[in-house]
Amino acid sequence: MNHPFRSRGLVAASSLAVLLALGACGERNDGQTVGQKIDEAIANTAETAKDVKQGAQQAAGDVKQGAQEAAADAKTAGQKIENKTEELSADAKSATQEAASKTKEATAEARTSVMGAAGAAKEKTQAAGERVGAKVDDAQITTSVKSGLAADKNLSATQIDVDTRDGVVTLKGTAPSAAAKSRANEIARNVKDVKSVNNQLTVRAG
Repeated sequence: MNHPFRSRGLVAASSLAVLLALGACGERNDGQTVGQKIDEAIANTAETAKDVKQGAQQAAGDVKQGAQEAAADAKTAGQKIENKTEELSADAKSATQEAASKTKEATAEARTSVMGAAGAAKEKTQAAGERVGAKVDDAQITTSVKSGLAADKNLSATQIDVDTRDGVVTLKGTAPSAAAKSRANEIARNVKDVKSVNNQLTVRAG
């Protein structure tokens, strides 16, 4: 711990040394007294202190301005990052929505295609069934017509060809008489599901 008296002694000794040095200089100077030298030294010291203070203030101002500029740059960079993040998020959302829309469209198209194929298959099946049914009906008509002709006493011994297509019965061959030909036409016409009769029977000359 330093004592106040010792510090004061040191200051006094330093001042005395300065005065002696200035006195020595005064002996070599051209007319300046010790007091003038002291005043000049004090003025120089004050000027130097003033310069140091101004330099410190300028440095502090520069540091403050640099800190403000750095903070502004950091804020700008943060804003750019935030904007870019928002853009990327918007792009990702848009891409997701577009993918969902395309998936929905593809699903709808696939569904329409499947339904169309199913409808076409159903129509073909129905058409095939109708054709099969028509052939069965034609066969039944032919069988019924032949049975009717065989049961008739005037036509039983006559060779008559019976062909049925889509409900239309065609009779070919010979009939013993015009009446027998007409009778064959009537028998065929009375069979169920017969639409019309194409009677091509020829009457055998007598």
